[in-house]
Amino acid sequence: MLTRSGGAPTRTLVLVSALLAVAGGVLLWLGLTGPLQTPQDALEPVADGATVQVSDEGFSLWSQDPDAWETAVCSAGGTPLLRPTAAWSITVAGTDHHEVARSPRALLAGSYEVTCTPEQTLYAGPHAERTAPSPLRGPLGVAAGGTLLGLALVTAVAALLLHRRQRRLEAFRVPAHRLDPSLRSRGTVDGE
Repeated sequence: MLTRSGGAPTRTLVLVSALLAVAGGVLLWLGLTGPLQTPQDALEPVADGATVQVSDEGFSLWSQDPDAWETAVCSAGGTPLLRPTAAWSITVAGTDHHEVARSPRALLAGSYEVTCTPEQTLYAGPHAERTAPSPLRGPLGVAAGGTLLGLALVTAVAALLLHRRQRRLEAFRVPAHRLDPSLRSRGTVDGE
């Protein structure tokens, strides 16, 4: 594994260690800050015909009725809102709220009058996509990041030990012309 240059395996281990450290740091950061970046699930009651302020991130309408999504047809300022294809819920203050409709991506930020049939008690809140947890934004990210940082530390220690070993072996290396008396008479050795 040791070559004449002596540094190639060490440089490779240092590069691998640096890449593992960067990847581990990013995953650890995602895992630790992910829950902090989850939107505050503050839901505001919306009466039929009420005006809702829509941000660039959009919004969803939520109901405490778990079956409301199957029958509700909603619109915002005349633009039909998307209906979920399956049940989706979030828990706010210990109460489950189920998504009834969500704004399409094409809906621009602004104020819109919201109407739904059948009429029911609804809540406006964050777009459902923003409430979905990402696997890396939480415990999985912390575990993966910690593991990669541990591997980075192991490869860095291995690189250091390999470098010390190579330096020690290089210090004890005897030039070939000192070992072979026939080469001494010529005075030089090819390549040295």
